[in-house]
Amino acid sequence: MQVRRQFLCTNKPTILLTPIKSKELKSATSVTKFLGLRNKNALSRKVLAHTFSGHYLFILQLMLMYQIQEVKRLHKMTIVKVLLSKTEDVVKILKDNDVQIVYSMAKVEPFDKGKSRLKSHFKQCRKFYILNHIVRECTKKRKVSNTSVYYVESRKAWYKLTINEMRQPTNYSYTDAAKDSKYQMEMKARMDLRN
Repeated sequence: MQVRRQFLCTNKPTILLTPIKSKELKSATSVTKFLGLRNKNALSRKVLAHTFSGHYLFILQLMLMYQIQEVKRLHKMTIVKVLLSKTEDVVKILKDNDVQIVYSMAKVEPFDKGKSRLKSHFKQCRKFYILNHIVRECTKKRKVSNTSVYYVESRKAWYKLTINEMRQPTNYSYTDAAKDSKYQMEMKARMDLRN
């Protein structure tokens, strides 16, 4: 298989598209027989692509028709992701609907990263165990907004009550407080001894 891959990769930077039963093509000679060519030189001139390379390219005609930036074959699948430079090309391909790649028809679908969402987006609401009832769309779980009159007035009242407790001197340290308490206890002990 390595020899076949090297042969196809070194001769042309394009892809040979074989049918689904590609396991039957065990050698380069069987590929030439399959294509109906007489020798390996004819194979190197006429073969457009091969399935053994890491890159999966469209036929030369497709490359001439549209301005393609990147072509990527999805792992172990017969789906190809194509990145186009112009929106006009995207519209053209979607209007064509089907693009023929040598032997098979490829259905064209737009690929949008924005459509892929997290699983948390589709969490089912626990109040209503109804099918397709999503937490974000539930009307029963709405929180009180911060702009409501009750919320603002209660915050102001709470702030006025607790403002004195929250304030502390800026140069306050807990070690000084501990020293002060020890000093006060010593002074009380001395006063008791005098009396």
